[in-house]
Amino acid sequence: MIDLSATHLRDASSVAALDALGPEYAQRGKTAETAEIAGLTEPGARMHKTPSGELAGG
Repeated sequence: MIDLSATHLRDASSVAALDALGPEYAQRGKTAETAEIAGLTEPGARMHKTPSGELAGG
């Protein structure tokens, strides 16, 4: 689990970085529960639900 309870997502690049974590964990054989994101604020959770694009260089 990835605990983000002490953070705030500020922009699309933050969301894209979070979106990139799932595939990275999966490539290393980790389960969905390991990559579960918890503790997002309400605005952060709304941003995370919106498609974010991709990080450059990924």
